[in-house]
Amino acid sequence: MLNIAVTIPDENPEKVNAASLAVMIHDKVSHLVVDVRNDTRGGSITGSQFHTCEDVIVNASKYATEWQRYEAVIFVSAQSPDLDETAAVPLLQAMREAKVTTKVYILTHGLKGWMQHYHTDAALVKEYDPAVWERTGTQNPTALAARRGSLVRLAITVPDTPEKMNAAALAVIVKDKLDTCVVVDVRINPEGGGIPGSSKIPGDELVASPKKFAEQWAEKNAVVFVSTKSPDLDLTVAGPIMQALIDMGSSCSVFILIGGMRGWVSANHKDPSLVCDYEEAIWTVGRHRNSISEGPALQDASLESNANLKRKMTKMTIDVPEAPQTMAPVELSTLLKAQHGSPRKGQSTRCLIVDVRDSVEGGKIAGSISVPFDTLMKDVQSYAKEWQHTSAIVFVSLVSPDLDVTAATTTMQQLQELGSSADVFILMDGVKGWIHRFSSVPVLVDDYDPAVWGSPRRMTKKDLNLGIDVPEPPGSIPPSELALLVKGGGEALVVVDVRDSTEGGQITGSLSVPYQSITSDPDKYAADWASKSSIVFVSGQSNDLDESAAIPVMQALSAKGSKAQVFILLGGLKAWMQQYHDDANLTKDCCPTKWGLTDAKNGEGNDESQGK
Repeated sequence: MLNIAVTIPDENPEKVNAASLAVMIHDKVSHLVVDVRNDTRGGSITGSQFHTCEDVIVNASKYATEWQRYEAVIFVSAQSPDLDETAAVPLLQAMREAKVTTKVYILTHGLKGWMQHYHTDAALVKEYDPAVWERTGTQNPTALAARRGSLVRLAITVPDTPEKMNAAALAVIVKDKLDTCVVVDVRINPEGGGIPGSSKIPGDELVASPKKFAEQWAEKNAVVFVSTKSPDLDLTVAGPIMQALIDMGSSCSVFILIGGMRGWVSANHKDPSLVCDYEEAIWTVGRHRNSISEGPALQDASLESNANLKRKMTKMTIDVPEAPQTMAPVELSTLLKAQHGSPRKGQSTRCLIVDVRDSVEGGKIAGSISVPFDTLMKDVQSYAKEWQHTSAIVFVSLVSPDLDVTAATTTMQQLQELGSSADVFILMDGVKGWIHRFSSVPVLVDDYDPAVWGSPRRMTKKDLNLGIDVPEPPGSIPPSELALLVKGGGEALVVVDVRDSTEGGQITGSLSVPYQSITSDPDKYAADWASKSSIVFVSGQSNDLDESAAIPVMQALSAKGSKAQVFILLGGLKAWMQQYHDDANLTKDCCPTKWGLTDAKNGEGNDESQGK
């Protein structure tokens, strides 16, 4: 291990989409790409600099000074998160200690994802060698061994990265004591508390003998790795275990816990069924660590839920609930399999699956209840009262996002008003994706009828009376990432404001194209924007009209063979205005009171509400 004392800051490096980095390069936005691979064969991102991870860690203060002239520093490694995050964290810390405001990012999906998208674009890729990237896993067979300071020296090929599990899903597993799932705490020093029933096995021990542990867990439904923060040691350990399980033909799913132990303790420290041996002092006092793999202490404020913190940040006149979380099919399937194989089968009511389709013809997710969308909307308060003591509620519709989002958001608001702590999710890919993936697994699907799913189905947006075939949902771009691209002012980006009116202000340089105009002729706009690198749709809030406008344009772009990436602005204009309402380079004609923001002149906002 690297024996370097590093205090990890509360601020973690953000993730930047490949499409956004492509815009930065094309439009010459002030940025630096730092490639931290130990082996740079296979090609690189045009204009990137090469620095080893160890070099950045040891000389973080030096580089913080050298690189402060850039708007953004983006770390890249073969895959992500990996050496990129390990190098980015100490640089970010050094920059903040030096009062440097440069944004620090890691590239989503790493160079492997970048090469898949842009290997034919000479302006974005230099010295591309396809043979290197056609191998299974990363381009460097020893990358995992070098990761995070070389826990041990192993030459292995890294398989696909593990899935991520939400804390709410794991809470159901822990509370129900589902013995078909194993929770493994990989912290070197597991002080401050733990997850009841978890196995405490240091990360270096697991990486040294992956086959041994894989044999122990081969018959389980899932193994969930947990470290102080995530991704960190959990990801390092999960790779070789996952490979060993695959090699022996095991169907055991491998996960890492989103937010790590830090997030778990923050959310659950008051519940002894979820956190044992809790020591508050460990999580509230900042301390140095001897390994960069061990994370920072929690601050007192973080012991409140994110939702409560956001509601307290400012007096908002727009009453918009937190957006529901997204649950991946593999995550929900693991939970259902675990419940099916448990001796407590049938006794758990902690996870509820609500199918909002008009009819469950063709089959449904095993154990789900049918509550048609219209029925739910007419009496959502009653349903919220009935479900308020459930730990997790997963809404599903034919495809996603669709009626599931509206149902989940409305129910979530009612649950919050009741003081419920239930986590609300929508199922990624909807029932259609679930059936296509799991139709042959009886414990996951009830009443399956293949005749119903034999041909493409069309979705009906009831509230808009619009029938469209839905491709993959658009990605999300955070305000900070979009701000960098807007500052660049280049031609590779288009920001589309789909509100009926730009009253209250708009993003500088954005186009005002009302939602109805886009959905009435998506082919026209797709033709106009096909040559762009990124198209970002924005509305008053998100997911809302922005997503509904993005989907048909995204479909039309795909039909034209366009490589343009489509995004919606995370949090919508409400989130944008909170951060950038007073920055003339980013926001035009902002009226703070329209967004419920504090008026600098009189110190308080009014009660006007902002429409879509």
